[in-house]
Amino acid sequence: MISEKMQGIFDAAALPIQLFCQAYLDERYFERCMAALEKLCRKRPSPLLSGSLNTWSAGIVYFICAQNGRFVRGCHDRLDASVVAGAFGLSASAASAKAAQIRKLFHAKSYNERCWDFLDDSPDPWKITP
Repeated sequence: MISEKMQGIFDAAALPIQLFCQAYLDERYFERCMAALEKLCRKRPSPLLSGSLNTWSAGIVYFICAQNGRFVRGCHDRLDASVVAGAFGLSASAASAKAAQIRKLFHAKSYNERCWDFLDDSPDPWKITP
């Protein structure tokens, strides 16, 4: 449950995420992004209260894509990281830095430690399952 104070912030950050997911990803990615956004809104104090919401939105999408191996060469549905960043009007390094901050806030595994096989049994809540 998102507090009344955070609902406006949630709504403002959700719209660009939704538009990006409709254009480049799918409903599963959108659901994971919304779960990440909701979790950030529930944190006390919410990190979304500082910085640009656009940057947070880009970071969330970047984080979910990275956790699911979308930036890995050879991935059959590879997405270039610059596409994510560019859609939000950011540099790839800015989106990547925000995603790294989110990864730390969620205590998620490092992208480099991931097993990129979508069929593995890892209990990663940010991972898309087939």
